[in-house]
Amino acid sequence: MTAIPDTMKAAFVSQLGGPEQIEYGTLATPQPGPNEALVRLVASEVNHVDLLVRSGGYHTETPLPFIIGRDIVGDVVAVGPEVTGLRVGDRVWGNSQGHHGRQGTFAEYSAITEERLHRLPAGVDPVEAAAVLHGAGTAHLGLVREAHLKSAETIFIGGAGGAVGGAAL
Repeated sequence: MTAIPDTMKAAFVSQLGGPEQIEYGTLATPQPGPNEALVRLVASEVNHVDLLVRSGGYHTETPLPFIIGRDIVGDVVAVGPEVTGLRVGDRVWGNSQGHHGRQGTFAEYSAITEERLHRLPAGVDPVEAAAVLHGAGTAHLGLVREAHLKSAETIFIGGAGGAVGGAAL
């Protein structure tokens, strides 16, 4: 197992605003809390919500310095004592960081609660997964959890120009 460094590289903001506020530098590597896993980044992507959070256009808690980014595919390198479903070495994905006070994923390491991580199936390319998981996850939540869509039901999708609409199709 590789030692976890005390510091890491990250993309973050020290104040909300335009893209000129984005800094790339060194921050302390987070330590996993009792119900968190420390995930080493393998792949991520930028989506529209990242831009809204960074600019302040989406009002949410952003403790400064604030690491931007919502999505991650990575490898578990440490787990807190209350984590029961993940192990060091698991490849995982998550898509709900970077808002509501949770630091984002545009960093070498992210501490993420176990409930927000999912195992990535063997053989799935991490870069391809990162590119589709946020849109697909949002489409799934909207269609299944919110609209309660069931097998053999028909829906109308009035637009599918973005990631969520494309995934819904």
